[in-house]
Amino acid sequence: MPSVDWKAAIEYAQLVAIAYSVAPAAPYTADTIAAIANTGYTFVEALYGNELATDVSPHQGETVTYGFLATSAAGELVAAIRGTDTIQEWLHDLAFLFVPNPIHSGGGLTEDGFTAIYRSLRAGADPNSPSAIAAITNLVSSKGISRVTVTGHSLGAALATLLGLDAGLNSGVGGQGLTVYTFASPRVGEMFFHHTCDSVVPDIYRIYNRFDLVPQAPFFPYEHVGNGLELVPPFNSVNATLVCWHSIETYLWLMDRQTGGNALKVGANCRGSAYPGPV
Repeated sequence: MPSVDWKAAIEYAQLVAIAYSVAPAAPYTADTIAAIANTGYTFVEALYGNELATDVSPHQGETVTYGFLATSAAGELVAAIRGTDTIQEWLHDLAFLFVPNPIHSGGGLTEDGFTAIYRSLRAGADPNSPSAIAAITNLVSSKGISRVTVTGHSLGAALATLLGLDAGLNSGVGGQGLTVYTFASPRVGEMFFHHTCDSVVPDIYRIYNRFDLVPQAPFFPYEHVGNGLELVPPFNSVNATLVCWHSIETYLWLMDRQTGGNALKVGANCRGSAYPGPV
């Protein structure tokens, strides 16, 4: 298993959990911004984009919050991106059509739904707001940012993969100053995208639960990127449902176990009968 700082991974996943605390149609409030500040980061701007469109639920024209940009006093910029409930509908679409890589024309093919959302991802609610990568590039050049971390869960992990590649190629931070942490990421592209992504961003930590179905899709010829780190729940410790295997709370608890800690817990609705964590 590749080496990873599990405590750092937990901290980034907790930022993603804060992004989940904001309803898709709601703005970032003073309470949410204070929660971000409590982690040691200063809120910069919310990230907006189109909702994931599926055959079951098209969501045409819907704009939602996906996460936020935040900076630290140490010169780090974090982009934290949440997932969406419609990922379960996406699993049932079974189309998974390829489109050209939206970042690097020679860098392989990517899944069309993820690509469409990525093209819409921007820093601000106004449709004319700068794209996420433009905002990151501006912060790197104007705020003395020396390190960029992109993190996301589920659909947000797919978007984080694309944004990480974009940052590696276009933000000016350079490959040594860029890290990507993804949780429960689906596969984003095929072999050539995989090789492009890994060559540009060597520090991608792709953390997944063995029993989570989302990281198992789409199927071949899609391929995963980055350094895969598998989490294996103890028998009957988590309710065996798609939602429970996939939830950010389950991932946080499983990563806490990797540190030898006992501070985090599975969400109350997902605790199995043999749940060994705190109550």
